[in-house]
Amino acid sequence: MHESSRIVVLHLNHQARLLEMCREAGFDLSGFTTVSLAQEDQERLEDFAKQNQKNDLHWFNHHLHLRTHPSDILPGALSVLMLGTIYRHPDMDAALGEARVRISRYAAGKDYHLVLRKKAARLGDAFANEYGHEIPGLQYRITTDSAPVPEKILARMAGLGWQGKNTNLIHPELGSYFFLTGIFFNAELEGYSGHSHYSGQSSPASMPGARSEKSNIQFANTPGEQAGSVAPSNRMESGESEVRSVAAQDSISSLSESPATEASLFRAANVDRCGSCRQCLDACPTGALEPYRIEASKCLSYWTIEAKSDMPPDIAKHTKGWVFGCDICQEVCPYNKGAKGKRQITKEEAFVPRPGIMNWMKEADDPATNRIWDKLSVSSPLKRPGPERFRRSWQVATAPPLSDGNASDNPSENT
Repeated sequence: MHESSRIVVLHLNHQARLLEMCREAGFDLSGFTTVSLAQEDQERLEDFAKQNQKNDLHWFNHHLHLRTHPSDILPGALSVLMLGTIYRHPDMDAALGEARVRISRYAAGKDYHLVLRKKAARLGDAFANEYGHEIPGLQYRITTDSAPVPEKILARMAGLGWQGKNTNLIHPELGSYFFLTGIFFNAELEGYSGHSHYSGQSSPASMPGARSEKSNIQFANTPGEQAGSVAPSNRMESGESEVRSVAAQDSISSLSESPATEASLFRAANVDRCGSCRQCLDACPTGALEPYRIEASKCLSYWTIEAKSDMPPDIAKHTKGWVFGCDICQEVCPYNKGAKGKRQITKEEAFVPRPGIMNWMKEADDPATNRIWDKLSVSSPLKRPGPERFRRSWQVATAPPLSDGNASDNPSENT
């Protein structure tokens, strides 16, 4: 058999070691899955793309084939390791409670694209250095909201959580304030018996933290891209996702016997625990949410991050001070506002909230003055809308309440 035709395989011992390395690297969640989406997921992505062809989410239609067929992100991609990193911090929770204007928690620290891409690259390189001689021909590519692949769907498939009624991925212990990163491999997964697509059922052995009694391998690193998520954005950024490879050796080392285990390393997606709860649906100030569906044209995150046109008055009067993103549907979620959720604090120093951002939310000074915008946006997700659109959102959020008698068609004209 020629070297180029060999099938690359991540054996059980490789997978177990890689999950262990994820914990050592500081990732809060991790899980494997294949890269083939269910037909239902593909159709939902296609429907969302069609619904947003004519607004400022039209970019979602770009590379739609990659969104529905993520295996094409890397030549020969067969599997992906999905990773979750908590970004919540109590200082930001407190600052939002006292704020005049509000910024989404995910933008309180350093730009997660920069931080997590480097972190995942170090993980991939370390694994390649340790096992490259055993897995000749292995290639991998890293994405962290930087390529048009359905990271939330893949994370759900990998067992990192279930898709909530607010369209966010929710973990029963960690809540939903976590970033997603994917490491795509051109390798089959030994022991994988089928897709871990969400089915509404999950056996104890396949849930996060479960262990095989015989092998004592930990299956998950723990203590949730559904179409419709608006922020953080999911777009292609040139050069952000590089393909890495492990050079083939002159001779293939013989692999040791994989550890025996009855349970699989692959966890079914978590059970949907939303039940009859409607808190996120009822709390959305603009009525953007229906169960498991979001109407982007009504979402505050869309209007404060993606939209290039002025916010319509019927949306502007419901901003509740949000100038970048909106966390309301996450704040009211029982898995975030409960005791377990509040205990989740980022371990990543780069995601500790910046004092300048928290202070500005309280003071709410014009971001166009005293180089405020420059200070807020440096190495930050806040760069996404740009200074003019960010200031426009600030104007809307700080404007006097609109009334039928004095409301302008452009809310920013009321300041």
